[in-house]
Amino acid sequence: MAATLSVEKRENIGSNSCKGLRKSGKMPGVIYGEKQDAVSITLSTEKFSELLLHKGVIEIGIGKQKENVMIKEVQYDTFGEQILHVDFQRVSLDKKIKVSVALKFIGEPEGVKAGGHLDTQLRELELFCFHNEIPDFIPVNIEHVEIGQQVKVKDLKIDEKYTLETASHKTILIVHIPRGMKGQQEEEEGEEEVSTEEKTTS
Repeated sequence: MAATLSVEKRENIGSNSCKGLRKSGKMPGVIYGEKQDAVSITLSTEKFSELLLHKGVIEIGIGKQKENVMIKEVQYDTFGEQILHVDFQRVSLDKKIKVSVALKFIGEPEGVKAGGHLDTQLRELELFCFHNEIPDFIPVNIEHVEIGQQVKVKDLKIDEKYTLETASHKTILIVHIPRGMKGQQEEEEGEEEVSTEEKTTS
């Protein structure tokens, strides 16, 4: 079920008008896309803040008119505290849309337990899906990852209803060999090579 939000059409455009809105607890925004005219709107900052992390479709009501949209861009002030403006993009409910979905790592890697260092390189994936099938997250079990091993996008089991956009060769995470252990490993390998050479010579 889509989230809902009531807004009003905004007639007055300009910085002074926007400042007045923000003082009254409201904020400016715009709705665009789907080959229709853009519509300037006014909405409650408090109500929008409640939907800020919503990744699915939002049903916006402008009087008797309804618009199915997604949050496209949010503008903040210099300090990143106050929301200044929001862009909503119209979506067609019968078309797949491109979304970014967070990865949720499950468990602690065996390699980390053994002293390795976990290096996370990707925290979300991009995929295409229908608006009502957007997952909250993609689970990634990493308990089995040993020292020196890595997990790539191609290693994940993604439901066939999703079309993966992120390149399959990209690395999600790797467990690095700790510096001390790496030096010890290189030393042991060197000793093995010397031992082999001595046996060959003799």
